[in-house]
Amino acid sequence: MFSRVTPFLQFAKSDAAAWYSKGDQYRWLVESWEHFDIAKNHPDLTIPHYDGKNFPGFSKQKLLHREVDDAKITAHRKSSTTMCVLGWPDPDEVKGLSCDEYPFASSQEGANSGGPISVDMISAVDNSGFGFYVLGPWYEKERILHDDGWYLKIVEQAPPRDF
Repeated sequence: MFSRVTPFLQFAKSDAAAWYSKGDQYRWLVESWEHFDIAKNHPDLTIPHYDGKNFPGFSKQKLLHREVDDAKITAHRKSSTTMCVLGWPDPDEVKGLSCDEYPFASSQEGANSGGPISVDMISAVDNSGFGFYVLGPWYEKERILHDDGWYLKIVEQAPPRDF
């Protein structure tokens, strides 16, 4: 990684909507985008509720950091699932949904870090989709390694691309 460059993953609502227009199997992109957008722009509306939440990972000044230790990632996921119970008394009974978390379990700032967290129930099939089809491949493509700092850039409209 170049030392003077801060990597970011841009996630545009327009891209999510374009994929969703191709079929319901892509609904997860919109659900994920909406969850991250609320965490960024309305942190007081996230679950668990408390005043003064300020999430990392939405700017160069407050980065997320990659976590690759499977035990720590599992601990983050366990903590976020516990938090889901606060918003949904029996989340396993909500058919077809599972607990989504921000910051990501694959970040050092995940649910078990003691920092702010947002959880939301989104499609179970699609919950892993963002990680498997977007975040994971982005980590690999951009060579984001353990401890590397990065941020998530949430935008409404993707800029035009010249390919």
